[in-house]
Amino acid sequence: MITDGPRPPSLHKLPVMTTTPAPLPGRSLAIPASFALIAAPALWLIGWIVMRVKGHEGPGAAWTGAHAIWVFAVLLFGAAIVVLHRTVKAETIGVKAIAVTGLILGLLGAASLLGQLCLDLYVGLEASTRESASALYDKVFDTPGVELVFFQIGPSMLFAGFLILPIVAAARRAVPPAAAVLVGSGIALMVAGRGFDGVLRLTEGLGMLVMLAGLVIVVRAGAKR
Repeated sequence: MITDGPRPPSLHKLPVMTTTPAPLPGRSLAIPASFALIAAPALWLIGWIVMRVKGHEGPGAAWTGAHAIWVFAVLLFGAAIVVLHRTVKAETIGVKAIAVTGLILGLLGAASLLGQLCLDLYVGLEASTRESASALYDKVFDTPGVELVFFQIGPSMLFAGFLILPIVAAARRAVPPAAAVLVGSGIALMVAGRGFDGVLRLTEGLGMLVMLAGLVIVVRAGAKR
């Protein structure tokens, strides 16, 4: 039996507590989680800039560099979608179902987009001109389902997950509503920007900046808990 130190007083001699104990602080986002949320859109934006400046000309160092940066960005997006799912902290069955749906969509979308980038890297390394790259893409798309899974429906699921989870988290007051608004607006701008050419294509980059701003709010909200 440990006897070091003074013995506690009798219970009837203890002073009466007149103050309310402070609430236990919530768990904040860990540094790796915060890093994934911020670095994923930031890296994607850097790759987008490289692509817009030089990579759009066709296969070459800029094309390969931009897609290599995007590979790392997508891996971080996969980690970020897990962080967003944990942020929701769902309790009811309904909320859990929605949150899990967002998580699954996000992870499947990340895997699909990663497959697309690997195919892009293959084409960029094998081809030397825009014409030869186009011919290689035609061969790739001859395989049934490749274009649909890796270039159309699949990648969109990643951003569907990023749309669902912040909305659910905001509804549960786990993050400020502004986070969900900015992330959703950023995704909308990115999708719209891909349909433009020339100067209007800058809308795509603006969308990623807006999405990044929304995720910064998520990180700050986690740091305050």
